[in-house]
Amino acid sequence: MLHARLTAAPRGATGEHAATHAGTTAALVAALATSIGTQLDAHPDAEIFQSLPRSGSVRAARLSALT
Repeated sequence: MLHARLTAAPRGATGEHAATHAGTTAALVAALATSIGTQLDAHPDAEIFQSLPRSGSVRAARLSALT
């Protein structure tokens, strides 16, 4: 879902600033994914959330946030 939102987002900067912004965005997305994974792994019910059908780490993290 995050990937779909990023690819559907309006085009950003072009030219010399585009590479900087793209690198910054990629770093923030990577940090977010790492944080989600870390928090999910630390959750006591992580195994249950990850065992659900069609449960990727983002969906499992959303479910764990509701508990």
